[in-house]
Amino acid sequence: MKLKSFISILALFCLISGVVTAQEQKPDMQTNKNVFKATVDLGVLFENTTSTTSTYGSDKISDYGKEGEAANYTTLFPLLDLRYILTESKTQLYFGTPTDGENYEVGAGVIQPFSQLGNLTAIIAISAGTEEWENPYETDVTREKTDLNELSIKLKLARVGTTAFDISLLNKNIRLENDEIGKLLPDLEREGTVNNVQLSYAFSINQTNRIIPGLKVEKADLEGGANSYDKAELNLHYIRFSRTFVLMLQASASNALYKDIHPLYDETRNETGVGLGVRARIPNLFDIQSLHTNMSISGERIDSNIDFFDSQTIDVVLTLGYSF
Repeated sequence: MKLKSFISILALFCLISGVVTAQEQKPDMQTNKNVFKATVDLGVLFENTTSTTSTYGSDKISDYGKEGEAANYTTLFPLLDLRYILTESKTQLYFGTPTDGENYEVGAGVIQPFSQLGNLTAIIAISAGTEEWENPYETDVTREKTDLNELSIKLKLARVGTTAFDISLLNKNIRLENDEIGKLLPDLEREGTVNNVQLSYAFSINQTNRIIPGLKVEKADLEGGANSYDKAELNLHYIRFSRTFVLMLQASASNALYKDIHPLYDETRNETGVGLGVRARIPNLFDIQSLHTNMSISGERIDSNIDFFDSQTIDVVLTLGYSF
């Protein structure tokens, strides 16, 4: 299952869940017993996209020189967060579906708080059910999909030095089962590595309102130079907390500069993107303390100097979850 256009939803779901679940489920440190905590969600994604490169888009294109036609996609997906908490050291052993990546993943790791350094998270994750087009530029035929295999190492230090500053690092290794276009045109090979660093700071206006500006810098070093890029993204989140809901507003702007000339278009690719989103979480659904729901709608527009890579995507997501 490919979730590239779903990244902002997953990332903010993680942020909401981390804040609210911590409030809903506080380990009883007085018992000095280890604690097991779990949150299980089932979600549904409705997507409308004109992307020619996403496997959520149309499986057939008529012209590789223009933006694709709008296509609809619907899928169900589970979200899992299992934690075994060692009460004495406050270490958390984690297994689940990390929500801070571009694709659906399964991962395991450790979360360890340090009194002066901050809260350190280390996770190793692999993509699950993710696909790419074997050759996204094929026209007037049904394009075939191939498995995309990603291995990611994620490090995050939250509340650095007891401040409201967070920093995250990612190293991702990408392999394709059958990179057909890469075999035909080596400059378009899609295997390689992606590294990024993310910085954010949470400004608390008061007890119920928070603003979080952030910056992400990413470098893709792929075997095909025309698909390698340097990217920067600015984002801004507004969060409002109350007893009955959490409301989040999000905006982002990005720019990606590609390394080499694209062999099909004789141009070096350059893209800008803007995104907007609104989402809400309702804990204690129907006055059931362990039951919660998340709702979101978001949109993203990508404009490229090569029309084939222009896209517009709208996502609507609903999830229902239970914590125990």
